[in-house]
Amino acid sequence: MSKSTAVRLPDETYERLKVLAERTGRTATYYLREAIEEHLEDLEDIYLAEQALVDIRNGRVEPVSAEEMSKRLSLDDFSIGTSRLSHASVAGTPLKAADTAAAPGAAAPPPSS
Repeated sequence: MSKSTAVRLPDETYERLKVLAERTGRTATYYLREAIEEHLEDLEDIYLAEQALVDIRNGRVEPVSAEEMSKRLSLDDFSIGTSRLSHASVAGTPLKAADTAAAPGAAAPPPSS
């Protein structure tokens, strides 16, 4: 089953959509649906990640380091260097040179200018 909704578009966007539909023989609805389905997962990831960061910074949830998550999930192939970088950047902690050191066997980051 499908639902319908109304979308307000700027005139320029509407005209582009209309031309695309006419040139390809498809409907504007087809392209609207394609665009939404193509980008909805990315939008969910972005906005849910932003909300998680707000929750961490406001103390509503306790961050879990990548190393701890790896242990909880019984993952064997894990880099501690990545854990320090991920945890520090997510928690909003300023990174130090030691925090950004490459993990054993990983390529070193390019020098900063």
